[in-house]
Amino acid sequence: ISKHYSQKAALEQEVPTATQKLITTNDCILSSVAALTNGAGKMASFFSNNLDHFSTSLSYGPKGGAEFISPLSAECMLQYKQKAAAYVKSLKKPCADSVPYEEALANRRILLSSTESREGLAQQVQQSLEKIAKLEQEKEHWMLEAQLAKIKLEKENQKLKNSLSGHLTETIQEHSVLPNTAEQKKETTEKSLREPIKSTSLIGMLTVTTDNEKALDVESREDLIKTHYMARIAELTSHLQLADSKSVHFHAECRALAKRLSLAEKSKESLTEELKLASQNITRLQDELMTTKRSYEDQLSMMSDHLCSMNETLTKQREEIDTLKLTSKGNSKKNKNR
Repeated sequence: ISKHYSQKAALEQEVPTATQKLITTNDCILSSVAALTNGAGKMASFFSNNLDHFSTSLSYGPKGGAEFISPLSAECMLQYKQKAAAYVKSLKKPCADSVPYEEALANRRILLSSTESREGLAQQVQQSLEKIAKLEQEKEHWMLEAQLAKIKLEKENQKLKNSLSGHLTETIQEHSVLPNTAEQKKETTEKSLREPIKSTSLIGMLTVTTDNEKALDVESREDLIKTHYMARIAELTSHLQLADSKSVHFHAECRALAKRLSLAEKSKESLTEELKLASQNITRLQDELMTTKRSYEDQLSMMSDHLCSMNETLTKQREEIDTLKLTSKGNSKKNKNR
């Protein structure tokens, strides 16, 4: 500080407009700063030389045991001495390195983006849980529907079996009553058994044949169709869940990007304000420079005019002196001649 202030004082003394009061105040400040630096240096050297003594926590007591001190005061003095020793030890510890400002800003931006992504992930998890609950409800609903459809199918099959058994009994009775037309009835029953029987119900129309192999084929075909459609439904639900998860992820990313964009806009606004202030300062300094330049030019022109006028006055005075000398010489000669 003393060096910088001494340089400042030297520069101010070189300025022609510096007053005597400014020079004296600079000298006083320089002397006080020099005395302060000397005192601080002496204290620093004293403490650095006796640092071990100050850092050790010694027991307190009177020298030689001549004076009497109460135990309470001795305890207080010991506490203060221990506090002072702990403070000096803490001064010995090196200071931790501080984080640079740019790194702190980058860490803050990363923290904000991570919090945004965390919020987005939490929302995504919440939405996925809600969708899972809805899907579970739909699954239970469709399971109940499937059970009802199964019960209805069993009822329809029972009705078909009853109708087929009644039809067979009627054919047997007709065969016993009309023996002559047995062969014709057999042929008709065989045709009727071979032909498919159609039954309509609330579910739809079902065609059933009396042949066991054909019935097994129909059941296997229905099972295949059912498994195919169930697999297709499962595939579509998986695709739907994947699309929903992607949309939620993209929504979270969009929110994070929007937050970053808002932060960037805020930083841009602050930087534009700083740029405006800097441009204003530059214009102000340029104006001050122009004014000082003009003032210096005016002062130089005035000084040159003053020098010219002084030269003119000097030449006039010299001429007057020469004329006076000549007149004095002429007068002296006249006086001598007289």
